[in-house]
Amino acid sequence: MIYKKIERHIEDGSHDYLVSRGEYLTAKLMADFLGFQFIDAARFLVFDGKEVNYGESINRLRDFLTEDSQIVVPGFYGVDEAGAIHIMARGGGDVSGAIMANLVDADLYENWTDVSGIKMADPRIIDHSRRISELTYDELQELSYMGVSVFQEEAIKPVAQRQIPIAILNTNHPEEDGTLVHDRVHRDRDQLVTGVAGKKDYVIISIKKYQLNKRFDIMATVFSKIQKFNVPFEYVSSGTDSFSFLAKKDQLDGKLDAILAALKKCDLDRVDLDQNIALVAAVSHELSERPANAGRILDLLDDSQIKVHLVIQEGSDIKVVFGVANEDYEKTIKKIYRDVNLPAKKVANGYLNG
Repeated sequence: MIYKKIERHIEDGSHDYLVSRGEYLTAKLMADFLGFQFIDAARFLVFDGKEVNYGESINRLRDFLTEDSQIVVPGFYGVDEAGAIHIMARGGGDVSGAIMANLVDADLYENWTDVSGIKMADPRIIDHSRRISELTYDELQELSYMGVSVFQEEAIKPVAQRQIPIAILNTNHPEEDGTLVHDRVHRDRDQLVTGVAGKKDYVIISIKKYQLNKRFDIMATVFSKIQKFNVPFEYVSSGTDSFSFLAKKDQLDGKLDAILAALKKCDLDRVDLDQNIALVAAVSHELSERPANAGRILDLLDDSQIKVHLVIQEGSDIKVVFGVANEDYEKTIKKIYRDVNLPAKKVANGYLNG
């Protein structure tokens, strides 16, 4: 019956409808296996553009739930306001779970993956990298943004809004400890860094002009030139006389020479280019409470003769980002990890032990 219905829509069904059917059928099978109630996400999860309409979604979900409901809901999709299937971007499984936790105001959101929690550093670079037993939502957000792929960045906000703890656990080894994410973490103040992560292959374009910070006319011209190329640059204030633009090399898509040529017409003293740059971020709430710790980490890198092309830290930021050569990427992560590492506490099934 179900298959016949899907078959009838193969020719006229939307892209989102067809893509969502795998998740739909998998959830139906899981509900049958567990003996739980199956609730199609299309019956209650409403999107207003790209954002979830939480008020309407909660109202619709209430029609299906009782106090002792045990349900299975397919992830990755809901419906738009017109009732058409709307799929989420990559990582929609994490996001769907976080949205459901928000809608039912859960006590805990367990996210089952193929790893035992989040590691302090990439285990492909650091053998036997320590597991992070506890993280704050903000720390997880920054680590996810900087390349940690265990948990989808967009899945953090729905649970953080209601301060629902997240337990990141291993499906293949449920007996192993994981990582618990919540609002506040109490850790040893001697631990400079909670986690370290990064990404390779950046380009840094630096512009220099005497007292550039006072020349709003020049900065307006520069931004106007840059925006025409539709490159997702990150902007970094580098000092009184300089300003930097960062972008992934593959996002420039052959536009680099044209961008440099445009900038050189902007009445600047200099335009400098650094290519093959890696960004390495050290993340910890200790960095916002004690910004001088960033200097301690920079000293560690200097002692190792790692050339730092760029340092990014704001006063309230919980991370400090170092721009280093691609060839120094692994070396930088190893240096930070080995010099700030502390023994980890345990988390079992989402709850702290001792």
